[in-house]
Amino acid sequence: MSVGAIAGMRQFSRDDLFAGLEALADELERRNIYGHVYVVGGAAMAMTFVPDRMTRDIDAVIERGRSGVMECVSAVAAKKDWPASWLNDHIAQSVRLVPPTGDKEARVLWAHKHLLVSGASPKYLLAMKIRANRPTDDADIRVLLDVLGIRSREEVFAIHDAVFPEWPLADVEIWSIGRKVEDFLARRADERK
Repeated sequence: MSVGAIAGMRQFSRDDLFAGLEALADELERRNIYGHVYVVGGAAMAMTFVPDRMTRDIDAVIERGRSGVMECVSAVAAKKDWPASWLNDHIAQSVRLVPPTGDKEARVLWAHKHLLVSGASPKYLLAMKIRANRPTDDADIRVLLDVLGIRSREEVFAIHDAVFPEWPLADVEIWSIGRKVEDFLARRADERK
């Protein structure tokens, strides 16, 4: 499925995301700008672990060339008739959702001489998804539990605390997330029987 409307919102496939990044790199090259974006959220999931996953945008932290990258993002949006926020760094404004330390296990997802695209590591993705704790993240959390080979809620909280050492979860979050993780792990065990 290409860019289309789902529940009144524009959705991007994995192919759309890579096409957008290629157009962005071309625009950056045309203007002789160099950029680096660190992709998180649903886009990172689609680009690495769930190829058929749809997403509304690319949430990213712009590590290099922010103003030039954002100008080029706008130009690509205009050319493709996409929303101006198809690639955005709104997540970077949320101190509680962006890890305070660099992701040393980030993967290069796509590279061009004018644009480097890295993606959050599975541990960082899981920590961010756990921290956000939205029902819409449940499918991604289940995938990441499998990717990381997690067998207990304690492993999940250890990953979260390593990624967000300064932002501990509240007791109520630990309780609700712990129950959710235990349910996911129990379902996985049942499916494998």
